[in-house]
Amino acid sequence: MEVTHFNNDGYARMVDVSEKNDTVRVAIHHRQLFACNQLLAGNKE
Repeated sequence: MEVTHFNNDGYARMVDVSEKNDTVRVAIHHRQLFACNQLLAGNKE
């Protein structure tokens, strides 16, 4: 299979997808932030 999203130097390049059919996609993102109480309280000691 030919890889068409990279140029000869290995860098990603734009590809023409105008001929592809529309599809419905859903992206789900989740993140967590862990911090100590002093940081959350704004203590600048």
